[in-house]
Amino acid sequence: MSDITDSIRKLAMLAVIEPDASAFLRRISRWFSQTFHTPLNEVEDLPTGYILQHYYEHTFEQMESKDRHNLIIELLESPSERADRKRKQESEDDQFLAQMEKELEEEKNQTDVLKEVRKLAKKLNKNTKLNRSSEEIEEPEGVLDDDLGFKDFSFNDDSESQS
Repeated sequence: MSDITDSIRKLAMLAVIEPDASAFLRRISRWFSQTFHTPLNEVEDLPTGYILQHYYEHTFEQMESKDRHNLIIELLESPSERADRKRKQESEDDQFLAQMEKELEEEKNQTDVLKEVRKLAKKLNKNTKLNRSSEEIEEPEGVLDDDLGFKDFSFNDDSESQS
């Protein structure tokens, strides 16, 4: 590819990643051209205000009612009100982030404790198996197997007193 093509590709990528005002207008012009089936060179001859009016109307029509309501409030607030709202939102975001970091730390501590408990349980289980294998386990008295494989527990030594 030529140097000119490479340069244009780089500029186009930059316009997509970090659009400036002219990249924004080109994107809206492409939208207008596609939406209204108007050749791009004719769109460029239309007044910018006309194109922007249609673009924003279309965008706002597509919004959910709640989002549209929030945008109306944002559009009507003064610069000082906007700055106050942003500061408040940043403060809330910082508080939320701090809370999430605290909860993550608590979860990490709980995970560490669980790991230690599992290690101790494995060690205890291993020791118990060793003790059981060295002892002979006797079946408790009063447990009888019947023909079906069920075990019947006798709680009374005096079976005659039940009749």
